[in-house]
Amino acid sequence: MFGKMSTFQIVLVIVFILGTIIGMLMFSGKIPTPGGKDTVGITGRVSMWGTIRGEEMREVVEAINKANEGLNFAYSYHNPNTINQEFIEALASGIGPDLLLVSNATFSRFSDKLLVIPYVNFPERTYIDTFVRGAEIFLNKEGIIAMPIAINPLVLYYNVSTLESNGIAVAPKYWDEILALVPKLTKKDPALNILESTIGFGSFDNVANAKDIVSLLIMQTGNAIVGTDKNIYLKSEDSRGEYKSSQALTFFTQFADPSNTAYSWNRVLPNTKQFFISGKSAFYLGYADELFEIQNKNPNLDFDIAMVPQARGSAVLSFGDMLAVSVVKSSKNPTGAFMVSQALSSSLYADQIAKRLSLAPVRRDLVVKPASSPYLQIFFNSALVARAWPDPYTEKTDQVFKDIIDGANTGRYRNGYEMVNELQNRLSLLIKK
Repeated sequence: MFGKMSTFQIVLVIVFILGTIIGMLMFSGKIPTPGGKDTVGITGRVSMWGTIRGEEMREVVEAINKANEGLNFAYSYHNPNTINQEFIEALASGIGPDLLLVSNATFSRFSDKLLVIPYVNFPERTYIDTFVRGAEIFLNKEGIIAMPIAINPLVLYYNVSTLESNGIAVAPKYWDEILALVPKLTKKDPALNILESTIGFGSFDNVANAKDIVSLLIMQTGNAIVGTDKNIYLKSEDSRGEYKSSQALTFFTQFADPSNTAYSWNRVLPNTKQFFISGKSAFYLGYADELFEIQNKNPNLDFDIAMVPQARGSAVLSFGDMLAVSVVKSSKNPTGAFMVSQALSSSLYADQIAKRLSLAPVRRDLVVKPASSPYLQIFFNSALVARAWPDPYTEKTDQVFKDIIDGANTGRYRNGYEMVNELQNRLSLLIKK
């Protein structure tokens, strides 16, 4: 059993044996849940850091503590803009947390500081059968880097009144359908100033979620962008020998080209979300958790949501921001931390967290349940097909994507082929260093 394992892995397996047995029982729901007469048996102190506000996590933290008399589980909120530096400084001082509530970007930045749970402790087959495919981003050859909790998928927000007044009964399912609607839905004055937009694509600074939208378009062509092996995957070719990714990049940028029939956006317009909220844009690609903000900022806006449009002939795919919990290598209570991570990703608590945050669950047994509202059903369906890529240096990759898009707008790149080459080279230098 241990023939090919390192000494560290052997010790880790031995330490986790008891935690695995109890944790898997909790994970599967075969042990008493909070409120029962018995307790689960997680003991010791377990601290967790994350960027979810404390009030959103309070009930779950209290419930886990109540179910385990010997456990002192504490959660600490940290500002998303400062948590990375604070985490590094805390580790250097020997006072870091036991658990880190991470996004699919954060885990790859700190992969060398997070404990990989060997498949001996948590079988890969169990993980794959339990969570949606997008959650496989947290797996590597050795084991599991994080236990998934919830997912925030991109969805298509659309102005119902705008569509219906133009004779459009349903939201488009394919990108070419949106392209065909530009002449009908985009309104310009004689000076070609855009008064109403079909969709806010083409620029970077004033397009909300621009990098994620471009990532979605590229991944819909079958390119993973960055793999868990840190290799860059952008250059798969079609039957004509052309980069499929170039089609995604040129599709996105054409909407900001005044000489193109797809022209529907430019860099001087307000932010795409604000333009949609004001009723001046027919479509907006945003995250599920933006729903209430849109509703609150304009209660009179007649809008609905649908799954993001697809590329014809390709597998159905969306993009999602994954939320998961990782055990920190320096944890003084790794067994307890591992068991708490399993509890958080169990059906009971993962469902509570997802509902509290208005996100979609990442567990298959929760996603397939009938949703309580039409909005949630779209979130659930999107979660099943959502993907992401390891993005360890989000601010720097933001700049890379911005430079590529801005370069297309200013004529620096003549075609999508040049854009793909530049994106490939810069991501390789950044991520594989």
